[in-house]
Amino acid sequence: MTIRIQTVAFDPGAELTAFIAAASGAGGAVTFTGLVRSQPDAPVAALTLDCYPELAQTQLAAIEADAVARFGLLATTVIHRYGRLVPGEPIVQVMTLAPHRRAAFLGAEFLM
Repeated sequence: MTIRIQTVAFDPGAELTAFIAAASGAGGAVTFTGLVRSQPDAPVAALTLDCYPELAQTQLAAIEADAVARFGLLATTVIHRYGRLVPGEPIVQVMTLAPHRRAAFLGAEFLM
C-alpha cells in the first residue's frame, strides 16, 4: 500500500506500469487519474494547493486501510500533488488491485 503526497510531477503511465508489474494474484486493476482543467468559459492559468503533508498522509492512510478491509484489495497506490499546478497536469492518481474487477472499481471509487 502506497501513499505519496508530493509537489513533483509524475508520469501516470509509468506509475501504472510499475503498479501492475507487482499484480500477483489480481484479477482486476483500476486506475483513475485526475487532471487540472481549464475551460474556455472559466479559464484557469494555474492552481496552487496548500497542504500539510504529514496530516494528509495520516488521513489518507486511514481511508486506505478502510478501503482494503471493505473491498479485499490486494494493493493500492494513491498519489496526490500539491503546490503550483497548471492545466493538463496530473494532480491525483488512484490505483487498486483486487481478486475481482468489481472490488477494484469499488475500492478505487471509495478512495476517490
